[in-house]
Parts: sequence; C-alpha cells; structure tokens
Amino acid sequence: MTDIAIPTTNPILGIEDDLPERAHVLCHPDGRHACYCSKGVHCLLGFKTEFNATFFLVLFGALVGLTPQNAGCLVLGIDEALDLAKSKPDPCVALGIWGGTDIARMIYVK
Repeated sequence: MTDIAIPTTNPILGIEDDLPERAHVLCHPDGRHACYCSKGVHCLLGFKTEFNATFFLVLFGALVGLTPQNAGCLVLGIDEALDLAKSKPDPCVALGIWGGTDIARMIYVK
C-alpha cells in the first residue's frame, strides 16, 4: 500500500495562512450584523481592519440605513466571527472578508 502524504503547509479545508486573526463586523443599532451577497453567496461581512470597515460604512452604509454615527464595529476573533456567521439564518452560509472592491476571501460555515 502506498502512503499518502498530506502537505503540512496548506491546512485542511483550504484555510490559508493569510486568514486574519480578527474580523471587524459592522453592527446595526438593533443588534443585526452587516451581511453581503457576492456572486450569489450570502455571507456575514467581515473586514481585516477597522479602517476598512469604516471606509465601507461611509461608502455604502446609507444603502442599508447605517451611518458612522449609528453603527457599531465589533472586533471578533476569527473563530467567534465564524461562529457568528454559522448562527445566521439561511441564506447566509459564509464569512466574507472584504478586499476593497468585493469579497477577497469566502469561508464557508454551512
């Protein structure tokens, strides 16, 4: 029987090393969280930095009733962000990390 080598440089499930340690998630005053649909996939919207979250909020927040004055920004560990995405009702199936013009990384949780 031939042994199968599993590469140790690429973690299981395709989660690569550039996965952020934290995700900044926009929060509506009533407790809802910002979600996004990219290429037909609905996801909890996360950002690598608070600056990116604020920049997105200024550009697009008014479309969903968010302003810098009424929105919060939760800083979650990546595991907490994945758990939050998993707790969202369908059709939300992933945590999406914003990359400037669209989702740069999609991490499926369901």
